[in-house]
Amino acid sequence: MKKTEETLSLNRVLAFPVLVGLAAALLFMLLGAFLVKIGRAGMDSIPALAVSALCLGTLLASFISARRAPRNRLFWGIGAGAAVLLCVALLSLSWFSEPVDLPQLAINAAAALFAALLGAFIGSRRRKKKKRKK
Repeated sequence: MKKTEETLSLNRVLAFPVLVGLAAALLFMLLGAFLVKIGRAGMDSIPALAVSALCLGTLLASFISARRAPRNRLFWGIGAGAAVLLCVALLSLSWFSEPVDLPQLAINAAAALFAALLGAFIGSRRRKKKKRKK
């Protein structure tokens, strides 16, 4: 059975970058929680640390995805960043039974999507190697 280019692209371009971005976002959130725990960051900085961690995770996922994509790099990068945002949103909504502040959720989503756009743009600007004549 021959693998089609679409399934190969989907597995290669989205699966690994989304997992890396999600792991990076969660690790950065853990680092922020550790900084709050030891007293290096105050309780009022928790929202900024959480948004920063989310943005770094989406930026990393979109950058890796744009680098690995054979074509339509900007599209794949934004898609990977949006997938990380969706995964983090679903995890936070399923674990915490607190009410959702929709304006804050919209601001966080906009910041994460901007980071995804930035990461996809940087990842898609790869220079092509020049072929040398023999």
